[in-house]
Amino acid sequence: MRLVKRSEGDDELAQSVGTRPEIPRQQFLKLLTTASKAVRIALEAAHPDNASAIRHAVADVASAIQAKAAAASHDYAAALVLVESLRASGRLSEGDVEVFARAGKFEETAVALAMLTALPIDMIERAMVQDREETVLIVAKANGLAWATVKAVLLLCADKGGMSAQALEQCRTVFNKLKRETAQQVIAFQQKRRANLLPGD
Repeated sequence: MRLVKRSEGDDELAQSVGTRPEIPRQQFLKLLTTASKAVRIALEAAHPDNASAIRHAVADVASAIQAKAAAASHDYAAALVLVESLRASGRLSEGDVEVFARAGKFEETAVALAMLTALPIDMIERAMVQDREETVLIVAKANGLAWATVKAVLLLCADKGGMSAQALEQCRTVFNKLKRETAQQVIAFQQKRRANLLPGD
């Protein structure tokens, strides 16, 4: 976790940390997010006229790396099997998301959230590793999740650093004020934009 934080803005260190086989998936995704951001900022500064195309290209590359890492991850594969078995037997529920999150199980939480919300796993994972909590709040509100579940997911996303009581209260206030219809519109917009970025579209 410390190495991932130190590698922000240091592409050489980010590459070194990212290739370590023992790096937990949650930290790998955070590394990917910050490295992608650093690359994007550098490219946009060099080519301001092509900023939009650069953002899309970097996002595509990040998604491809994320998908490849998921395919090679034993933890992710095990989480997928477990959660899929719960869904197949009709037992997957919001309660499972909260239990997984409270147990610190990043992969299981992400997969369960993706299956419950019918959203792509890479979208859920990126929401969970971003520094800003708004995306998690939007996904949760759009799908009618309870605050107890959202709180457990936020604490998992915060990792070992945790979240202050004040930060959690701010998130709760935003979550309570956010209208479900508005959250659903944001998700629909993101899905439409994602579909437009798919090859061949």
